[in-house]
Amino acid sequence: MLQRFLKVFLFFILINFQYSFVYANDETYKDGKEWKELNFGLIEAAKEGKLEKVKELLGRGAIVKTKNRFGNTALHYAARNNHIKILKVLIKAGSLHDLPSLANKTPFLEALMSGNEEIANILLKLGVNVKIEDNDSMTAVTAAAYNGLHTICEKIIKLGAVKDQADISGKSGIHYAAGNGYIKTLKVLLNAGVEVDKKDAYNVTPLMWASAYGHNEVVKYLLSLNANKHNKDTSGKTAFEYAKAGNHIDTYELLIK
Repeated sequence: MLQRFLKVFLFFILINFQYSFVYANDETYKDGKEWKELNFGLIEAAKEGKLEKVKELLGRGAIVKTKNRFGNTALHYAARNNHIKILKVLIKAGSLHDLPSLANKTPFLEALMSGNEEIANILLKLGVNVKIEDNDSMTAVTAAAYNGLHTICEKIIKLGAVKDQADISGKSGIHYAAGNGYIKTLKVLLNAGVEVDKKDAYNVTPLMWASAYGHNEVVKYLLSLNANKHNKDTSGKTAFEYAKAGNHIDTYELLIK
């Protein structure tokens, strides 16, 4: 009798468990769908600069710390795409402002790589890791130098940022500053102790980079610091050859003086 009762009891327990399991899965599916719409929707809205949509989704309970498959949050995209108002809304909502992605890019580094100075300064004031380096060896100084953000370069070097590390292409900040004609950034780096004749992975110096693109003010400045105009890259070319190849006659004449 007791055994029969136990069997019936266990049968009902099993049925209830299966019923609960099926509907629990269904509820999880529904919640999961809504979760995606809210949270991945927030990331997309931030990426596309849709301020009102961002506010709406946050008001509906979107989780500001949600990451996508790249490890990026909504804040990463706001910083990358220069959506200042959205960035401020996300920070106020509790976004982690210095979180690295899977590529080890923080919102600060994203802002620097995109040349978004105002956003970079907002994040810098909140306190960020200025020594950040992504998976391609891009540092904060190199990113800032690439875009001519000389004021930020100076600030973060004083805070201990790495000033002359090469990225995956073998170039560091001073090569980008010279090649892009950013003389103020170049001066910041040189004043911080970066070598005037620092060579990249192919032995190309800042003078060669400046000569290749005809940045005469940079060339003059480097020459005034006794940059070696006879240095050769791995293919044997000097600054003279770089200037000639770019048809920069004025630059070539500066070099032969």
